[in-house]
Amino acid sequence: MVELEEFVFQVLPDLMGLCLVAYVAFVIFVARSSFFTAVRNWMIVLFAAFLTFLWVSEIVLASFTDIRVDAYTGVDAIFIIFAMWTLVCLVAMSTIYRKQNAVEDFLPWLRKNPINLITGWGVIGLAILVPSLYLLGNGQLNIARDDWFFGSVFGYILTSVVVVAYLTIRTLRSRIGPRLPRDTMMAMYRLEAIWIFIPSVVFAFDMIMRLKYNIDSNNPHSWIALILFEGMIGAFRDTRFTAVIVDPEVETVRREGFREYDIPRGVYLMEDDKPESAFNLFAELVTMPLRPDAKIPATEESASATLEYLIPRGFMIAREYPENLREVYRLQVTPIMWLSESPGELRVAPTSLAVLTDTAVRFMETTPNSIVLMEGVEYLITFNDFKKVLKALDALNETAWINKTRFIVAVNPRAFDVKELAMLERDRKVVKAMAGIEHLKRESKIEAVKPAETPPK
Repeated sequence: MVELEEFVFQVLPDLMGLCLVAYVAFVIFVARSSFFTAVRNWMIVLFAAFLTFLWVSEIVLASFTDIRVDAYTGVDAIFIIFAMWTLVCLVAMSTIYRKQNAVEDFLPWLRKNPINLITGWGVIGLAILVPSLYLLGNGQLNIARDDWFFGSVFGYILTSVVVVAYLTIRTLRSRIGPRLPRDTMMAMYRLEAIWIFIPSVVFAFDMIMRLKYNIDSNNPHSWIALILFEGMIGAFRDTRFTAVIVDPEVETVRREGFREYDIPRGVYLMEDDKPESAFNLFAELVTMPLRPDAKIPATEESASATLEYLIPRGFMIAREYPENLREVYRLQVTPIMWLSESPGELRVAPTSLAVLTDTAVRFMETTPNSIVLMEGVEYLITFNDFKKVLKALDALNETAWINKTRFIVAVNPRAFDVKELAMLERDRKVVKAMAGIEHLKRESKIEAVKPAETPPK
């Protein structure tokens, strides 16, 4: 029978923790259409699963009196090792393995590269865990005497922290990934810190104090883990740094004829009272191929690169309802992300700038010669500070230039004051209304390949 002290300090917080896990499971279920397409999202699911294992095991073991020390120690060790492994995996998939973050990209990459940081770190964890569990199960491990066991678990925690810190610092210095707003970056660091603290608290308060030194009176480790997990949920909600994986598609509906122009790679600010002119330009670029005799730039070295240049793939972020855009502009398979507060597939809340930025960056990085259109900047500013939105656009600017993308931002100039409009126009080619687009088309007209001259006889 569970004593009152044990119920208050262990069973009760464990039950409350399971309620939080159920809440997380519900949130993930709602977003399942896009959530499970990213590998690093699976790390969050695995961490929640291991935390559930810890809390359920503690509730069950609280009802038994025999071999409780060994059983508790085994449960704690399993949780700590796997929790730190999932953290290393998550940070690795956000940094050095960022381009393999999509499940469809990760599995082929893993088959070709079975030896990597993720698998290697898992093998090291199992090398610590499996022998220890075997010795515990056979009664050959003396909890009070065998310090090597606790030392190896602590070493795994410490070295995991070092790996996470190294990957994070390396990312900042080499500028891998998008340049996110400062508050979003701080929330991401808070998420990493809490992820580290939860297994560390279990190790220090439960494995060392309670199990090794028998300091069991009013042990607060379950309450601390519960509070940290609640903070972890808040940090993840604030960051939402995990991109929605967007599959690039070649538009299936073609208009009559061919394009005579192709706007150069770069960043464009389309200024018009209504976004129709920008929508029309985007639709022409992704639904009409270049003329067959178009002169291809010398930089297009491969056949696939040439095809991507002739028939570019697009991605649209818009405030207008996607189905209306598809009907009007004859877009069948081109992905369209809707800026909306209502949950659903390929929808992003206007407050989730990090998700929006990371999604667009991911698309540009994995889709060379693509075309990205963003409409609804005014809507984003109603939910966010103007400077935050500007920083997000600047991050997309940099990615567009690096990945040879045509990034088009459609805005209504009357929605901004003079200073804000000037900041938007900085580092972007300004195109004013339909007249500016027609001028851009004339400027961007593609020359035809000159027929080879017949050699004189």
